[in-house]
Amino acid sequence: MSSSIKPWSILPKELLEEADRLISLDTETSRRIAFILIDNSVELTLKAHIGLPKRINGIEVTREQIDKANRYFPELITLAEEKLTFSDSLIDLGQIEWMHRVRNSIYHDGVALNPNKQVTEYYFLMASALQKDIFKIEEPEDQTTTETNILGRFLRSWISVERTIRDLVFETDQANQVHMIRTFRTQINYLFENQRISEDQYASLEKLWNIRSHIFHGLGDQFEAELGNIVGEAETLSESLKT
Repeated sequence: MSSSIKPWSILPKELLEEADRLISLDTETSRRIAFILIDNSVELTLKAHIGLPKRINGIEVTREQIDKANRYFPELITLAEEKLTFSDSLIDLGQIEWMHRVRNSIYHDGVALNPNKQVTEYYFLMASALQKDIFKIEEPEDQTTTETNILGRFLRSWISVERTIRDLVFETDQANQVHMIRTFRTQINYLFENQRISEDQYASLEKLWNIRSHIFHGLGDQFEAELGNIVGEAETLSESLKT
C-alpha cells in the first residue's frame, strides 16, 4: 500500500477500483452496479473527510452537522459546499447530488435504469478527481475527452434547468400545493398552464428531458453526433428561464 494512502481512504478507493473493473466489462448489469459503487465511493469520500478531527482536515464542524450529513445526502452536499474547496474543476457537487438521485432510482426504487458507458465513465472520472483532491492521492493524470467535457456541460446546464424550474414552481404556487408537483413533467405542465414559461420553452424542456432520459437509459447514442448543439440549446434555455 502506498504511503500516500490514508487509512480512511482505503474503502472509498477500493470501491472505485471495483467500479473501474465493472465498467470495463461493458454490460448493462455491470454498469448499473458500477454506478452504485461510484456513488457509494463518493459518499464515503465526503463523509470520511468531513468527519475527521480538525487537526487533520482543518475543518470546523459541529457534531450536529456531522450527524445530519451522515443521515441525509443533501445535508452532506450542503456541508461540503460550505466547508470544502476543490482544485479540480471537474468536481461539481450539484452534479454529484443529481447523480445520487439516479443511484437512488436504481438502488432504492428498483428502477432498471441503464446509465450508458459515457455517463458512468464521466461519474467515475469525477469520483477519481474528488478522491485525488481530498485524499491527496497521486495518480496518473486522467485525460478527459472532448466527448466527456460536452457531457459534463450538458449535465451542468440540465441541473441548472431543473433547479430553475423548481424555483419557478415555488414562486408560482400560491396554494401551497408544491408537494403535489414533484415530477419534472408535472412541474413544466403546471408552469405552462400558469403562463410562467412560453410554448417554445415548454417544447425545448420536453425535448431536453427526453434526451436526458435516453442518455441515462443507455439509449443516448442516437444523439451523440448532435450533442454539442444540444448542449448549446440547454445552456441557452437555462439562461432564458432565469430572466
